[in-house]
Amino acid sequence: MSLTDVPGLKVGHWTNLEAATGCTVVLCPEGAVAGVDVRGSAPGTRETDLLNPINLVEKVNAILLSGGSAFGLAAAEGVMRWLEERGHGFDAGVAKVPIVPAAILFDVGIGSATVRPDAAAGYAACEAATSGPVAQGNVGAGTGATVGKRLGLAQATKGGLGATSGIEKYMLCRNREKVKRRGTPFIFSPPLLIGPPHLRHMLRDVALVNIQPVVERHQAALGVVGGRRWWR
Repeated sequence: MSLTDVPGLKVGHWTNLEAATGCTVVLCPEGAVAGVDVRGSAPGTRETDLLNPINLVEKVNAILLSGGSAFGLAAAEGVMRWLEERGHGFDAGVAKVPIVPAAILFDVGIGSATVRPDAAAGYAACEAATSGPVAQGNVGAGTGATVGKRLGLAQATKGGLGATSGIEKYMLCRNREKVKRRGTPFIFSPPLLIGPPHLRHMLRDVALVNIQPVVERHQAALGVVGGRRWWR
């Protein structure tokens, strides 16, 4: 499934093939819950701490992946400006602050070390964003992505951008705010619990009443192979 199969998401790229760099933005102006997995010995990120569930901000308005090493984080300023002009962001009382977590990868050794995604590039990626099929591979943040550099950059292999999405179905038990992944069939009829015997003990002490219809949860993932960044 395409990333944009998730309602409310748009994806846009800014690509500079000559400089072998670019940036990719996922727009969700009305807000979406996000999580991040950052790995590697030299991560470059912006506002990813906000995605910790213990923190105040619950939703993001966009996600940015960029080339250009740490310089590429400047592209997030353009995404923020695009969102602010349209009235989107976290309502802080005196202003709406667009929430745009970002991550970069090191691609300045592939093409030009002096041409990096900046605020104008981030803004252009937003302008190019659509809800259509997402271009993948050698585009946007994946333009200068490489893998397999243990033996040096000359031995590296081309990486790229990838994206996917899916739908998971859940059954909600409203009385105890319990959520169970749908898949193993259970019949709830208090005080009876009918289902696979080896799983019944998991729920035997829960008063299961007022079972709600199945709820669908949309998920999307965007990643750059070669940048060690994975968003979900």
